[in-house]
Amino acid sequence: GALPENDYVECHRLFRVSAGSWSGLVLVGRRVRDGRTCICAGSLIDPIESQKEDGWSQMLPFIESDESAMWLKADEDVVSLTELPTFEDGRRCIAIATQLRVIIISDSLQVVTETPARLSCSSLAWLGS
Repeated sequence: GALPENDYVECHRLFRVSAGSWSGLVLVGRRVRDGRTCICAGSLIDPIESQKEDGWSQMLPFIESDESAMWLKADEDVVSLTELPTFEDGRRCIAIATQLRVIIISDSLQVVTETPARLSCSSLAWLGS
């Protein structure tokens, strides 16, 4: 069936992420219906695919259901997002700072760890820098 007119996510920011020579996009958007912010990751594609005419479109995040995105708490917004160094086994994580907390998520958008924080800075520094 048709969705209500305001039941969609507006893209506010796109971030490029990588794993070796593979690239992908992470979307930060806001659902119009209730104002909730979400994070959604597209697929990583190899450099050969990205050179094709429609290769970039394979990286675009697609929200199929509420489970295919990480939804933040009500009135919480992304201040900063950065990918963290890749583990030796290929796993990668992303650090997200909101005005309420810092969250580390896996590449499957599952929370690995989080800590409360009041942030006024608009960027995260690399760990160990």
